[in-house]
Amino acid sequence: MPFLENAIYRLVNGKRTLTSPIFLKSFQKENDQLKDLLELSSKVTSNKKNIIDRDIAFLRQGLKGEENVYYELKNSFLPIVCLHYIRLEYDNYSAQFDFIIISSKFIYILETKKLNGDIEITGDGDFIRIIKNSRGRLIKTLPIKSAVIIANPKTIINKYRAPKYIQNNIFKYDQIRNLLDKELNNKNNEKNILEKYIYELADFLVEHNRPIKIDYTANIIVSFF
Repeated sequence: MPFLENAIYRLVNGKRTLTSPIFLKSFQKENDQLKDLLELSSKVTSNKKNIIDRDIAFLRQGLKGEENVYYELKNSFLPIVCLHYIRLEYDNYSAQFDFIIISSKFIYILETKKLNGDIEITGDGDFIRIIKNSRGRLIKTLPIKSAVIIANPKTIINKYRAPKYIQNNIFKYDQIRNLLDKELNNKNNEKNILEKYIYELADFLVEHNRPIKIDYTANIIVSFF
Protein backbone atom coordinates (compact mmCIF):
# COMPACT_ATOMS: atom_id res chain seq x y z
CA MET A 1 0.00 0.00 0.00
CA PRO A 2 1.54 3.37 -1.00
CA PHE A 3 2.52 5.75 1.79
CA LEU A 4 -0.36 8.20 1.22
CA GLU A 5 -2.97 5.43 1.08
CA ASN A 6 -1.50 3.91 4.22
CA ALA A 7 -1.64 7.25 6.04
CA ILE A 8 -5.26 7.83 5.01
CA TYR A 9 -6.16 4.31 6.08
CA ARG A 10 -4.73 4.88 9.55
CA LEU A 11 -6.52 8.21 9.93
CA VAL A 12 -9.87 6.67 9.01
CA ASN A 13 -9.58 3.21 10.53
CA GLY A 14 -6.94 3.53 13.21
CA LYS A 15 -3.57 1.88 13.63
CA ARG A 16 -3.39 -1.88 13.19
CA THR A 17 -2.70 -3.71 16.44
CA LEU A 18 -2.55 -7.24 15.05
CA THR A 19 1.17 -7.71 14.48
CA SER A 20 1.73 -11.29 15.61
CA PRO A 21 -0.26 -14.55 15.81
CA ILE A 22 -3.17 -14.66 18.25
CA PHE A 23 -4.99 -17.88 19.13
CA LEU A 24 -8.59 -17.22 20.14
CA LYS A 25 -9.12 -20.96 20.44
CA SER A 26 -5.83 -22.56 21.31
CA PHE A 27 -4.39 -26.04 20.98
CA GLN A 28 -4.77 -28.21 24.09
CA LYS A 29 -2.31 -31.09 24.38
CA GLU A 30 -4.29 -32.93 27.06
CA ASN A 31 -7.77 -32.69 25.57
CA ASP A 32 -11.00 -34.14 26.96
CA GLN A 33 -11.04 -37.05 24.53
CA LEU A 34 -7.61 -38.20 25.69
CA LYS A 35 -8.55 -37.78 29.36
CA ASP A 36 -11.68 -39.89 28.88
CA LEU A 37 -9.74 -42.67 27.16
CA LEU A 38 -7.03 -42.70 29.83
CA GLU A 39 -9.65 -42.92 32.59
CA LEU A 40 -11.46 -45.72 30.78
CA SER A 41 -8.22 -47.63 30.21
CA SER A 42 -7.50 -47.54 33.95
CA LYS A 43 -10.88 -49.14 34.71
CA VAL A 44 -11.10 -51.80 32.00
CA THR A 45 -9.35 -55.15 32.54
CA SER A 46 -10.82 -57.16 29.67
CA ASN A 47 -9.35 -57.62 26.21
CA LYS A 48 -10.99 -54.30 25.32
CA LYS A 49 -8.15 -52.55 27.17
CA ASN A 50 -5.79 -53.29 24.27
CA ILE A 51 -8.19 -51.61 21.86
CA ILE A 52 -8.51 -48.58 24.13
CA ASP A 53 -4.73 -48.31 24.56
CA ARG A 54 -4.31 -48.51 20.79
CA ASP A 55 -6.79 -45.65 20.38
CA ILE A 56 -4.85 -43.66 22.98
CA ALA A 57 -1.62 -44.18 21.03
CA PHE A 58 -3.27 -43.06 17.78
CA LEU A 59 -4.80 -40.01 19.45
CA ARG A 60 -1.49 -38.99 21.01
CA GLN A 61 0.21 -39.32 17.64
CA GLY A 62 -2.43 -37.10 16.08
CA LEU A 63 -2.15 -34.55 18.88
CA LYS A 64 1.62 -34.46 18.44
CA GLY A 65 1.15 -33.65 14.77
CA GLU A 66 -1.29 -30.86 15.58
CA GLU A 67 1.12 -29.56 18.20
CA ASN A 68 3.77 -29.26 15.47
CA VAL A 69 1.38 -27.18 13.37
CA TYR A 70 0.41 -25.07 16.40
CA TYR A 71 4.08 -24.37 17.16
CA GLU A 72 4.75 -23.21 13.60
CA LEU A 73 1.75 -20.89 13.63
CA LYS A 74 2.50 -19.54 17.11
CA ASN A 75 6.06 -18.69 16.11
CA SER A 76 5.35 -17.41 12.61
CA PHE A 77 5.43 -13.71 13.63
CA LEU A 78 2.59 -13.08 11.17
CA PRO A 79 -0.48 -10.84 11.76
CA ILE A 80 -3.05 -13.63 11.92
CA VAL A 81 -5.85 -14.85 14.17
CA CYS A 82 -5.89 -18.63 14.62
CA LEU A 83 -8.47 -21.14 15.79
CA HIS A 84 -7.82 -24.80 16.57
CA TYR A 85 -10.42 -27.54 16.25
CA ILE A 86 -13.66 -25.88 15.21
CA ARG A 87 -16.72 -27.99 14.41
CA LEU A 88 -19.63 -26.22 12.76
CA GLU A 89 -23.19 -27.33 12.08
CA TYR A 90 -25.76 -25.99 9.66
CA ASP A 91 -29.14 -27.69 9.26
CA ASN A 92 -28.24 -31.39 8.88
CA TYR A 93 -24.70 -30.71 7.75
CA SER A 94 -21.54 -30.55 9.85
CA ALA A 95 -17.81 -30.20 9.27
CA GLN A 96 -14.71 -30.19 11.43
CA PHE A 97 -11.69 -27.94 10.86
CA ASP A 98 -8.29 -28.59 12.41
CA PHE A 99 -7.00 -25.01 12.06
CA ILE A 100 -8.66 -21.86 10.72
CA ILE A 101 -6.36 -18.93 9.97
CA ILE A 102 -7.87 -15.46 9.49
CA SER A 103 -5.94 -12.45 8.22
CA SER A 104 -6.82 -9.11 6.64
CA LYS A 105 -6.31 -10.68 3.20
CA PHE A 106 -7.53 -14.29 3.39
CA ILE A 107 -8.99 -17.18 5.34
CA TYR A 108 -6.95 -20.38 5.34
CA ILE A 109 -8.31 -23.80 6.32
CA LEU A 110 -5.55 -26.20 7.38
CA GLU A 111 -6.22 -29.93 7.58
CA THR A 112 -3.51 -31.87 9.37
CA LYS A 113 -2.44 -35.35 8.32
CA LYS A 114 0.09 -37.42 10.22
CA LEU A 115 0.47 -40.17 7.62
CA ASN A 116 0.52 -40.60 3.85
CA GLY A 117 -2.70 -41.61 2.17
CA ASP A 118 -5.45 -40.51 -0.14
CA ILE A 119 -6.09 -36.82 0.44
CA GLU A 120 -9.16 -34.86 -0.54
CA ILE A 121 -9.17 -31.09 -0.21
CA THR A 122 -12.67 -30.23 0.99
CA GLY A 123 -12.14 -27.74 3.82
CA ASP A 124 -12.79 -24.56 1.84
CA GLY A 125 -16.06 -25.83 0.36
CA ASP A 126 -17.30 -27.10 3.72
CA PHE A 127 -16.45 -23.80 5.34
CA ILE A 128 -18.31 -21.74 2.76
CA ARG A 129 -21.37 -23.98 2.85
CA ILE A 130 -21.83 -23.71 6.60
CA ILE A 131 -21.32 -20.01 7.30
CA LYS A 132 -22.32 -18.38 4.02
CA ASN A 133 -25.79 -17.42 5.26
CA SER A 134 -24.62 -15.72 8.45
CA ARG A 135 -21.40 -14.09 7.28
CA GLY A 136 -21.98 -14.06 3.54
CA ARG A 137 -20.75 -10.54 2.86
CA LEU A 138 -17.48 -11.03 4.68
CA ILE A 139 -16.88 -14.43 3.10
CA LYS A 140 -17.39 -12.96 -0.35
CA THR A 141 -14.83 -10.30 0.51
CA LEU A 142 -12.01 -12.59 1.62
CA PRO A 143 -10.47 -15.37 -0.47
CA ILE A 144 -10.87 -18.75 1.25
CA LYS A 145 -8.02 -21.18 0.69
CA SER A 146 -7.26 -24.65 2.00
CA ALA A 147 -4.22 -26.84 2.43
CA VAL A 148 -3.34 -30.26 3.75
CA ILE A 149 -0.49 -30.08 6.25
CA ILE A 150 1.63 -33.19 6.76
CA ALA A 151 2.34 -32.92 10.47
CA ASN A 152 4.64 -35.91 10.96
CA PRO A 153 8.32 -34.92 10.51
CA LYS A 154 9.18 -38.48 9.43
CA THR A 155 6.63 -38.58 6.63
CA ILE A 156 7.99 -38.51 3.10
CA ILE A 157 5.58 -36.81 0.73
CA ASN A 158 5.16 -38.52 -2.63
CA LYS A 159 2.52 -36.46 -4.39
CA TYR A 160 3.64 -36.60 -8.00
CA ARG A 161 0.97 -39.09 -9.02
CA ALA A 162 -1.72 -36.99 -7.43
CA PRO A 163 -3.84 -34.56 -9.46
CA LYS A 164 -2.28 -31.13 -9.92
CA TYR A 165 -4.78 -29.35 -7.68
CA ILE A 166 -3.87 -31.70 -4.82
CA GLN A 167 -0.13 -31.38 -5.41
CA ASN A 168 -0.42 -27.61 -5.06
CA ASN A 169 -2.19 -27.87 -1.71
CA ILE A 170 0.01 -30.30 0.25
CA PHE A 171 2.73 -28.93 2.53
CA LYS A 172 4.94 -30.09 5.38
CA TYR A 173 4.27 -28.37 8.69
CA ASP A 174 7.57 -26.47 8.57
CA GLN A 175 6.43 -24.78 5.34
CA ILE A 176 3.40 -23.13 6.94
CA ARG A 177 5.04 -19.78 7.63
CA ASN A 178 6.31 -19.41 4.07
CA LEU A 179 2.90 -20.41 2.72
CA LEU A 180 1.02 -17.79 4.74
CA ASP A 181 3.65 -15.10 4.30
CA LYS A 182 3.50 -15.55 0.53
CA GLU A 183 -0.26 -15.08 0.59
CA LEU A 184 -0.02 -12.01 2.82
CA ASN A 185 2.40 -10.41 0.36
CA ASN A 186 0.56 -11.50 -2.77
CA LYS A 187 0.24 -8.30 -4.81
CA ASN A 188 -2.60 -9.80 -6.82
CA ASN A 189 -4.72 -9.93 -3.68
CA GLU A 190 -5.79 -6.38 -2.89
CA LYS A 191 -8.14 -7.36 -0.06
CA ASN A 192 -7.43 -5.63 3.23
CA ILE A 193 -10.32 -5.86 5.69
CA LEU A 194 -10.43 -4.05 9.02
CA GLU A 195 -9.19 -5.81 12.13
CA LYS A 196 -12.60 -5.62 13.75
CA TYR A 197 -13.96 -7.89 11.03
CA ILE A 198 -11.15 -10.38 11.58
CA TYR A 199 -12.09 -10.64 15.26
CA GLU A 200 -15.80 -10.58 14.47
CA LEU A 201 -15.46 -13.61 12.22
CA ALA A 202 -13.19 -15.42 14.70
CA ASP A 203 -15.61 -14.76 17.57
CA PHE A 204 -18.50 -15.99 15.45
CA LEU A 205 -16.70 -19.27 14.73
CA VAL A 206 -15.82 -19.84 18.39
CA GLU A 207 -19.38 -19.02 19.45
CA HIS A 208 -20.81 -21.52 16.95
CA ASN A 209 -18.31 -24.28 17.67
CA ARG A 210 -20.22 -27.52 18.30
CA PRO A 211 -17.82 -30.17 19.63
CA ILE A 212 -18.99 -33.77 19.97
CA LYS A 213 -18.79 -35.57 23.30
CA ILE A 214 -18.04 -39.26 22.69
CA ASP A 215 -19.30 -41.73 25.30
CA TYR A 216 -16.48 -44.28 25.19
CA THR A 217 -17.91 -46.28 28.10
CA ALA A 218 -21.17 -46.84 26.23
CA ASN A 219 -19.25 -47.86 23.12
CA ILE A 220 -17.30 -50.46 25.08
CA ILE A 221 -20.47 -51.86 26.69
CA VAL A 222 -22.24 -52.10 23.34
CA SER A 223 -19.27 -53.88 21.77
CA PHE A 224 -19.65 -56.75 24.24
CA PHE A 225 -23.05 -57.70 22.77
